[in-house]
Amino acid sequence: MLLLFALAVNANAQVNDAQNLTKDVKALMYSDPEKAIKTAQYIISNQSFGTSEDVYNALLLQSEIFFNLRRYNDATVKLISADRISTNVDNDFLKAKNDYLIGKIYLELGFSDELQQIINNMDDISQSLKDDEKTCVRNWVNELEILQFYHQKKYKETLSLIGRSISNASELDKTYKDRLLLVKASIDNQIIPGLQNSDSYFQLLGQVLVLQSKAAKGEVSQNDIAAVKTKFPNYNSGVFFTDVYRIWSQKACTGNSPACFSSRKEYIRLLKSSLADRQEARVNVINLIDQKENSRIHQQKEFQNTVLFFIAFVCGLILIISVIYYFVIKAKASVATVEFEKQNISK
Repeated sequence: MLLLFALAVNANAQVNDAQNLTKDVKALMYSDPEKAIKTAQYIISNQSFGTSEDVYNALLLQSEIFFNLRRYNDATVKLISADRISTNVDNDFLKAKNDYLIGKIYLELGFSDELQQIINNMDDISQSLKDDEKTCVRNWVNELEILQFYHQKKYKETLSLIGRSISNASELDKTYKDRLLLVKASIDNQIIPGLQNSDSYFQLLGQVLVLQSKAAKGEVSQNDIAAVKTKFPNYNSGVFFTDVYRIWSQKACTGNSPACFSSRKEYIRLLKSSLADRQEARVNVINLIDQKENSRIHQQKEFQNTVLFFIAFVCGLILIISVIYYFVIKAKASVATVEFEKQNISK
C-alpha cells in the first residue's frame, strides 16, 4: 500500500515538474528561443517525465518557436511529430492550436488552398470550448484570415480585420496583439509605438522594419545592422535581415553605390539559405498532409469496423433471441398438444 502511494506521489510530482517546465518555455520563447527549445526538448526526450499531453504541448511550442525563427522546416517536422501522438491526447484546445500552427505554415509556404479546412476544424473545435479558450481559438481563426488577406496583398481588408480583432484579448495568448501590430506595421511601413514595450522578439522585428525603411532611402549601413544584432543577441540570425539586404541592394545597385556588391552578395547568400529551408519544409508539409489523410482514413475505417461489429452483434443477439423464442414457443406448443390429447383421451 505504501509502495503504491509512493508511486502515485512520484507520478504526480513528475507531471507537476513537466507543467512547470512548460511555463518556463512559454516565458522564454520570445526572449531566449534556444533555451526555450532545449527546455521543451527535455520534456519530449523524457516522456515518462509527464503525460502525452505535456509532450504534445512541448512539440507545439517548439514548432511555434521555430516558426518565429523562420526555420520553417524544423517547425513542420515538429508538427509531424505532434500529429503522430495526437490520438493519445484528449485536449481540444491544444488540437486547435495544432491546426492554427499548421495554418500559419500553409500560408507561409504557399499551401493556401488547404487553409479553409483548417479554419473549419478550428471553428468546430471552438464550439466545444468555453470562456477564454473559446476566445483564444477564435482569435487564432481571425489571425489566420488576416494573414491570408496579407499574403494575398489585400491590405485594405487586412487592416480592416485587424481593426475589428485587435481588442479581443485572451490571457492564453498574450502576444496576439503584438502579432497583429506587426502585420499592421509592415503594411504601413512604420514602427508601432506599442511594440517598444513588447518582448525582445517583437522589438527586434520592429527594429528590422526601421532598417528596411532606412534601406529604401539609401540611409542604412552595415553598422546599423550590426547594432541591431548586438542589441538582440538571441535573434542575430541573418534570416531576419534578408529583406533589409534585398531593399538595400536594390537601392545601392540602382544608384551605383559602393555598397552594391556587398549588400547584393549577402542578400543572395541569405536568400539561398531561406529557399533551401522552404523547399525542405514544403516536402514535409506534403508528408504532413498525407499523414493526416492516412490517419483520417484509418479512423474512418476503425469507425466503420466498430459500426459493423455493433450491427453483427445486434444481429447475432436478435438471432439468439429468435432461436430461444422459437424453442420456448415450441415447448409451450408441445405442452399444449399433450394436454389437449389427454383431455380427448379422458373423454
